[in-house]
Amino acid sequence: MKRREKGLNISKYLDWTKKLQKPRLLHNGFHATVGAILLSCLQLAYGGDGAATAAIEAGPLNSVVVKNDGTVWAWGRNAYGESGNALIGSTAVTNPVLTSLTLTNAVAVASGGMDSLQYYAHTLVLRSDGLILSSGTNNFGQLGDGTTVTRTNFVVVTNLANIVAIAAGSYHSLALRADGTVWGWGNNTSGQIGNGTNISPQLTPVQATNLVDVVAISAGQYHSLALKADGTVWAWGTNNCGQLGDNTITNRLNPVMATNLNGVVAISAGANYSLALKGDGTVWAWGTNNVGQIGISNTLLRLA
Repeated sequence: MKRREKGLNISKYLDWTKKLQKPRLLHNGFHATVGAILLSCLQLAYGGDGAATAAIEAGPLNSVVVKNDGTVWAWGRNAYGESGNALIGSTAVTNPVLTSLTLTNAVAVASGGMDSLQYYAHTLVLRSDGLILSSGTNNFGQLGDGTTVTRTNFVVVTNLANIVAIAAGSYHSLALRADGTVWGWGNNTSGQIGNGTNISPQLTPVQATNLVDVVAISAGQYHSLALKADGTVWAWGTNNCGQLGDNTITNRLNPVMATNLNGVVAISAGANYSLALKGDGTVWAWGTNNVGQIGISNTLLRLA
């Protein structure tokens, strides 16, 4: 799919980000440990060919990768089936394992959840045919299968096709369709799905309102971001720390444009803050800064 509008072209953007995010494994490295903490890089090997990796994702306490052959591998905690393989069980997985013998056309993964007072996690897998699979915690319907039943094996997200990108928040999920529209499901108590309501849970995907020509998405803890083809950033959901970038601390049920920001080529949503990479190579940030996460010397909130 190609676009003729000025700004980013979605096909070229997706190709560019795939190249940008392709991992490069370190060879002949070493590691030191203090208890269970790695102090330097350690090369992973899985499936007999650890170098053939197409996509990677880090969840709250779990990790997921897609190999070039379309298979999905996972390791880390698996308390709710976030690995997508019920046979693994709920214990921690210390080595990468194949999540499914039948899943061989994966192109992207996303893993969300929360590791605070109580641990939750869910995983999304995007297939080459534009369908999404999901597994793990489903207490808010974040798996998108029309239920709130936790799934230890992958299920198909209902009523959604032609997807080109996915994102997983703490308890909600997002998908970008090839037509540039954004769809969401799961927890919507703060409007993080962007459909003009805070009705929650949302058990099946619904479209974010008044949002078109989107080329990238990112899901934070309770807020969501979208990058449009014209280089502007749009945000919705919780805004208690100014993470939406509209110069207020008002929650938004519909997408609003981040102020004083253009020429953006990549976005990322954190817990209560947001980041943007501009085409000139500069990084911009807004939201909470209590531990310096937006990269300035003071710890005040940045609303825009």
